[in-house]
Amino acid sequence: MGTSYQVGNSVAWLVSAYVVGAWGWRAGFWVAGAFLLARGILLLLTKPKLELLSPQNVTSQIKTTLSFPIVIGGLSLCLLNMIRYGVITWIPLYLFESEKLVVEQMGKVGLKVFLIPIAGVVGTLVYNAFKISKDVLSIIFLVLLAVSFVAFSFSTGLLATIILLVGSFFLYGPHVFLVTTLPTRFVDKKVVAASTGFIDGMGYVGTILIGVIVPFLVTSSRNGWKNVFTFWAILSILAAVFVAVVYIAHFRLSEPNTGG
Repeated sequence: MGTSYQVGNSVAWLVSAYVVGAWGWRAGFWVAGAFLLARGILLLLTKPKLELLSPQNVTSQIKTTLSFPIVIGGLSLCLLNMIRYGVITWIPLYLFESEKLVVEQMGKVGLKVFLIPIAGVVGTLVYNAFKISKDVLSIIFLVLLAVSFVAFSFSTGLLATIILLVGSFFLYGPHVFLVTTLPTRFVDKKVVAASTGFIDGMGYVGTILIGVIVPFLVTSSRNGWKNVFTFWAILSILAAVFVAVVYIAHFRLSEPNTGG
């Protein structure tokens, strides 16, 4: 599932960029509408049969969902989504401005943005291939992600593109860990969905916040976009710290009581 929306995101950028460059910005909406129509038809044809489960105790669900590891996991995903959606949403504008492009050249930006989630898919596959603890591996990936943002702020041209893709390589593995592995490790299987929903919901809070924060950082000082890249580096380190806190303080120190 994670791979599908990463690849879909890439294809959407590639198609939209070339369509907008060739026929103008209105054409992008027609393409999006066509994809949505196709998606709606596909849903009608493949509509799954839903089986209703017996309702769970609401108080118990809330108590378990708001447990220490789940709340910290939610905060971690909030920070990570501020990076992930920040990159996908705002890097195209940065590339457009820094390379002094016009609308007809959007294909150049689209190709680079197309490669970002693809690099993320490769990174996720490598992430899953490692046999070490996913907590430790997530911390390593997040720290390397922070390093890539620092390096990116001092690079231009082809080197900047390479560093951007390297950063994307380290971005998606920890995301998969936070929304799949973490909730199932610490909670009763009957309330995994609620806990996963809480973490995912916190992630979308980060998605909303970054839409406000990036314009402020870009316009607040002469450093402009360097403020944004520094901010993303700091968020990466904070997310790594949160993962470490859950791993050490909750999982390691109370291992007999976690069932992990």
